[in-house]
Amino acid sequence: MATKLRLGFASLVHDHVWGEIKHWQAHPDVEIVAVGEADARLRKRAVEVTGAKAYASWQEMIEEESPDVVLASSDNATSAEITEAAMAKG
Repeated sequence: MATKLRLGFASLVHDHVWGEIKHWQAHPDVEIVAVGEADARLRKRAVEVTGAKAYASWQEMIEEESPDVVLASSDNATSAEITEAAMAKG
């Protein structure tokens, strides 16, 4: 693949997200570019683990970064909203 897929994590509230991050970090054709998370502790941990840019909301992350792929690790009530926002952004 000539260019890497730019991946953004929208919310980090499900603890299994840290395993997902490791999985995607190991993929040679993917770059984790940003995370969007309201909880400052989770944002800080994500920056330490990924080196990616962090935003205080998943909405801001999608708007500013326009990642190729958005992985929603939010509560179930919010995941559809994240999906719709990511699709609307293109």
